[in-house]
Amino acid sequence: MQIAQALFLAVHLEQQLAPAFERLVVAGSVRRRKTNVKDIELVGLARYGPLQSGLFSDQESRQENLSEHQLPDLLAASAWAIGDKNGPRYKQLVNPYHDINCDLFILHDPAEWGVGLTIR
Repeated sequence: MQIAQALFLAVHLEQQLAPAFERLVVAGSVRRRKTNVKDIELVGLARYGPLQSGLFSDQESRQENLSEHQLPDLLAASAWAIGDKNGPRYKQLVNPYHDINCDLFILHDPAEWGVGLTIR
């Protein structure tokens, strides 16, 4: 895929998924502006929030990964879907209309941000 089309798709997907993350950026060959792009890479820092608990449960200060819960809803309104790889740190998103995949790398610790972005 040409860089112009890949950049358009990457930025659009980044904007669409941004509410689920503390930080989310385009990485990989799109960020490096390679002429031909084989896939899109996004690196995101997971968003955490208070655990939704029941009425009679104890109110511990536990946190849950909000990114994990929000992604399916955010993707439902798009041409993207979660592919075969759907782990807590890596998800492959597929877009059959444009014949390109997106590798979504999810970081869970802000201290990982610099290294996580550098290696992508």
